[in-house]
Amino acid sequence: VEGDSGILAMAAQRGLAQPVQEACARVPFGRCLCGRAAATREPVFAERLDERHDVTYEGIEPHGHYCVPILSGDRLLGVLNAYVDEGHRRDQQEEWFLRGAADLLAGIIVRKLAEGELQEAKLAIEAANERLMDSERKYREIMTRSLVGMYRTDFDGKVVEANPTLLK
Repeated sequence: VEGDSGILAMAAQRGLAQPVQEACARVPFGRCLCGRAAATREPVFAERLDERHDVTYEGIEPHGHYCVPILSGDRLLGVLNAYVDEGHRRDQQEEWFLRGAADLLAGIIVRKLAEGELQEAKLAIEAANERLMDSERKYREIMTRSLVGMYRTDFDGKVVEANPTLLK
């Protein structure tokens, strides 16, 4: 799922014909079988090409689908799409297996997203530390090079630092 856009973006595929890869690169929720599974957050099954297949092209091979939402709690992460032979009958054990695979993928996706967020946080902390060190360096430079006497106090008014000019 591309952010909060309501669009599925193909992240991986194996053996899809080029026209399908192009047509299914970005699928809005509600469009075709994958988009319907995303919109309802429920598995969608088709034993053959039917009116729900919005993506068709000349020479398309007859087939069916299982489209299983990849969920983490209430959050939709994507859709697992498995092609089946035309005329294949829906099988509860197959669907349970695909739901399990989708759950496993959800765990992997959530972990990868968390790793990315952690890396971004680390980079932000490093950048903040660099800015802090630069500010500290500038402060020290001003205190030591100033021709004007300067001092710093704590909240009680006690002098905690004085520059060399003030001490002369």
